[in-house]
Amino acid sequence: MAGIPAALQVIVQDAFTAKATAGGAVGVVIQKGISRGVFSNEAGLGTAPIAQASARPGDPVLQGSVAMLGTVIDTLIICTMTALVIVISSKYLYCGQGVMLTKSACDWAFPGAGHLVSFATVTFTATTILGW
Repeated sequence: MAGIPAALQVIVQDAFTAKATAGGAVGVVIQKGISRGVFSNEAGLGTAPIAQASARPGDPVLQGSVAMLGTVIDTLIICTMTALVIVISSKYLYCGQGVMLTKSACDWAFPGAGHLVSFATVTFTATTILGW
């Protein structure tokens, strides 16, 4: 818990460096980030809206709230927690990228959690392939 303010400070400071600004100017980087975000939480473009459209809730506001909850959990909670674990562990400085970086940081924070990351990655990959 004590490392969270320092981790947030590193994130904000590194977001406004010249290197980050130059990288953000490239349209391909922006396009890929947007497409990953949409794919991550489906933001109205994936299979979740199809299932939600077929639901017959008694209260449409409740249905909308449930639909928004998935995006909030995925994007705001899970992604933020993952970023904080990676930054607090300092694994982003020398451990590569992607799943291996996440696995290494989770193992640092919670010994043995890397196996859970591997299992979740395989499970999510398989279900995505089957779903699409």
